[in-house]
Amino acid sequence: MINFSAIRSRSWFGKLLRAPLNLVPDNAVMPILQGPLKGNRWIAGAATHGCWLGSYELDKQMAMVAHMRPDQVVYDIGANVGFYTLLAAKQVGSGGYVIAFEPFERNIQFLKRHIALNRLNNVTIETKAVGAENGQAFFQEGNSPSMGHLAAVGIPVELITVDTVAAAGHAPDVLKIDVEGAELDVLKGASHTLTDHSPIIFLATHGEHVHQACIDFLHQHAYTVEGIDGQSVDKTDELYAYRSASG
Repeated sequence: MINFSAIRSRSWFGKLLRAPLNLVPDNAVMPILQGPLKGNRWIAGAATHGCWLGSYELDKQMAMVAHMRPDQVVYDIGANVGFYTLLAAKQVGSGGYVIAFEPFERNIQFLKRHIALNRLNNVTIETKAVGAENGQAFFQEGNSPSMGHLAAVGIPVELITVDTVAAAGHAPDVLKIDVEGAELDVLKGASHTLTDHSPIIFLATHGEHVHQACIDFLHQHAYTVEGIDGQSVDKTDELYAYRSASG
């Protein structure tokens, strides 16, 4: 596979390679060209072109493929427009189940379209944010159209915990968490689930303090934490965490 995302955008080759992408209409439905999701359909303007090129966060894609199994339950927390929702749905198959959590309306619409375009019957969307407790919160749009985060002011959204969802059925085998800085709150709200069900975790952290606090929290819950890309945990913000059978 060609990792287009690894080619620097400011290099002459990177600029040459990316020039034709400006001609692709935002509403164009593209086939994903390579990687685990090859052949799936993707809306070009939903997110970075790396998604339909198949090279988006390639190390993370391959790590998730290596550790997800048929018939598992996956929570995609911070589903955004659905790239990892599609990946999880493919990996767990018709006997598995994916719950995609996304509170931002712009992303929800793309998420729904991607699920429909790929005729997925094993995905449920929860239009809620995930945190340390149930209640209400505010969501604020980020610097790019598809990104956002919880904030003191913004769009009101419903807040729910992993523990609440797991207790209602479909306890997770896998948690994928990418919530632009609220990662520790998500883990705190999953404390019982981590203890009782030991899901494996793919965690993207945002900020040094949150990064270390998440690692400490996971260690307290008997989790081993590694870097997804093979780097040590203090050199990467993409983490893979698991509990051993004796943990």
